[in-house]
Amino acid sequence: MQTSFEIILELVRDGFFVVDSDGSIWRTMIITRWGRRRVGRRRADHVLSIGYRYVSVTLNGKQISVVAHRIVWHVLKGPIPGNREVNHKNGIRHDNRPENLELVTPSENIRHSYRVLGRKAPGSPKFTQEKRAEVIRLRGDGKSYRQIEKLSGVSAAAARAICKKVVLS
Repeated sequence: MQTSFEIILELVRDGFFVVDSDGSIWRTMIITRWGRRRVGRRRADHVLSIGYRYVSVTLNGKQISVVAHRIVWHVLKGPIPGNREVNHKNGIRHDNRPENLELVTPSENIRHSYRVLGRKAPGSPKFTQEKRAEVIRLRGDGKSYRQIEKLSGVSAAAARAICKKVVLS
């Protein structure tokens, strides 16, 4: 049985989708119950809520979706080895220009997310000691959690949690 990625690549080979040299993906055909029909070029890749672009198509009543950066890499640069992932060098998930994409191992991809995207290691503190001290000082000065949010940039819920920990400790 074919994977969603393999099905989308087959549709690229059949001309349903076209990948431009800038990494954008266009739909050139649609599938109807009466068969295939050519359409003008329509943008086929859409941005997910988490920032990645994806391509989606419905075949036989089943929706198939694939992240666009994998399609772009495969079409413009070649197959993706099984032990590699496609990484966005600049950290912008919807930037699928070929020069922004690179093949990396899963561990290299995670290290990149710490270095470029500012991802925090599991268990690392979300706020610096200075930020915690500022929240506690503002609360001690009688500020509401909403006022603390505006003054410190820490959400009201986080400020409440910081102050609650101080009281309980």
